[in-house]
Amino acid sequence: MRHLALSWFAVLIPAAGGWGQADSPAPPDPGRPRVLGHQMWGSSGNGPVTVFDLLRSSLAQTICLTVNREAKTPKEIGEAIEAPEPDVTAVADQLTTEGLLVRTEGGAYRANFVALDAEQTGQLAQLTHDAGLAAAKVIAANVERVRRAYDDTPAARQGHRWEDGAAWLVVGNLLCNLGLRGRSPFDYQEGPERPSGGRYWLLAREPVAGGAQGLRLFCSMTNQPNLGYGVFGLSNAWRPLPNFSAGARSALILIAHGRATDAATVQGLLQCTEAEAQAALGELTAEGFVSDTDGRLSVTFPVFADNDSPLLTPIIDDIADQTWQEALTPELGDVDGMLVEWGYGHLREQFGVNLFAIGTDAIGECLGALLDTGVLPPYPNPPPAGFGCFGWLPGIPLM
Repeated sequence: MRHLALSWFAVLIPAAGGWGQADSPAPPDPGRPRVLGHQMWGSSGNGPVTVFDLLRSSLAQTICLTVNREAKTPKEIGEAIEAPEPDVTAVADQLTTEGLLVRTEGGAYRANFVALDAEQTGQLAQLTHDAGLAAAKVIAANVERVRRAYDDTPAARQGHRWEDGAAWLVVGNLLCNLGLRGRSPFDYQEGPERPSGGRYWLLAREPVAGGAQGLRLFCSMTNQPNLGYGVFGLSNAWRPLPNFSAGARSALILIAHGRATDAATVQGLLQCTEAEAQAALGELTAEGFVSDTDGRLSVTFPVFADNDSPLLTPIIDDIADQTWQEALTPELGDVDGMLVEWGYGHLREQFGVNLFAIGTDAIGECLGALLDTGVLPPYPNPPPAGFGCFGWLPGIPLM
């Protein structure tokens, strides 16, 4: 299963308790606390303590921001943030064990990941906002091309109208999420293995009031035999991809391919009991993937097939390439130089994942601009059943 997200993940506000071990009390807050919004790219592992546990306390977040560019001793850290030196040392040692801090020969600590302070976050927010506006202009100038192409697809002829959700699927998900992100010039390697059992990079920023936020469009997708399917949605309305039973997945494939249009046919093809067929269909209808109209079953979402790809793929690819060439690359081209100027040159191996995330932020800003200018229709609140669901035949170039 793949998970994609557009724009910066919500800042994690410090919570009480849960430092070091599950039953350990949180260290006391510093006199000068700071908040570190953080995002893990990779896997946190299955150990008893995760990166989120280690960074849950205000003291841990404040320490990381205090040593984000310059190594400091526990005494210097404690004086800067008004915290007892023993508490600083205890928390810093935990962070060092996980590889989030490094300790110098002189006993000082320095952050081992890019942790932007508020001023840097503000500059970056303005940069991604401007890049997103530039990208939105390119897409707006081309949106009728992709709409006309979609209108020629079987999915459109099945009644999945542009203004009823297909615009968000095609422009928001296929073009911005899959197209722009998939063509990002910023690449990165898998994160390092961590003592906690995870393998990840950590991205972090100190939040700034009034900073550009953009939209957050989340998407989960999975490939099943003969059918791939997924769900997407804005962060305040998104739901994870349902974990259907084997029977429900098989029934969904039959219905999507038109092989079963009623419960009796599903039961016969699955060679199961009536109760088992009804249970499988109940899962699908409850999640909005299948509708039951007077006993006739149908999927509620478009399913893209081989003959859709020649219509949509070349145009989506062309617009994505044009958007990077004319807007995103010129606007974001010197971000790595900014990171060096800000004092993170020693973390150059982590620039790739940071640049990819920054590009994602700009795409989120682009989505916001497309919504604000009416290129994308208003997002329904609440979304109707089936909104945000989509499917495809595995192996098609479109996906």
